[in-house]
Amino acid sequence: MDVPKIYIADASVLIKWAVAEVENLTEANIFRNDFLNARIKIILPGHCLPEVANYFGRKAQHIAVSFLSFLITSDIEENCLTFPEISIAFKLMKKYPGISFYDASYHTLAMQENGVFITADEKYYRKTKKEGHIMLLKDYGKRR
Repeated sequence: MDVPKIYIADASVLIKWAVAEVENLTEANIFRNDFLNARIKIILPGHCLPEVANYFGRKAQHIAVSFLSFLITSDIEENCLTFPEISIAFKLMKKYPGISFYDASYHTLAMQENGVFITADEKYYRKTKKEGHIMLLKDYGKRR
């Protein structure tokens, strides 16, 4: 049996699963279906679910509890960042001024897990793509 490819999903990608945004909706749905059918594995840094909860608490309270319940009870794995991973994230921040610790930690986790950080953030992607282990959500359906 093949081992599923590992993805580290940005909070914005997970949010698209429940909020029908026009941009990248098809790719977000393909990504979600691949996860639900166990074709891929998703790992998140510990701060991701609070990021998602913050969004839903502010913008979509009517589905906040049910969507967070779905995420928490799914097979998504949470990873508490280690000090070495935090150090790598800080190095990325130093190398690419203006990026956030949050984005750098998703990317770091992807590098450490030999996975792919999937994001809809084109600005971050353009700055850091030479580090590898990153792809834009809009490209997901093209390179599975």
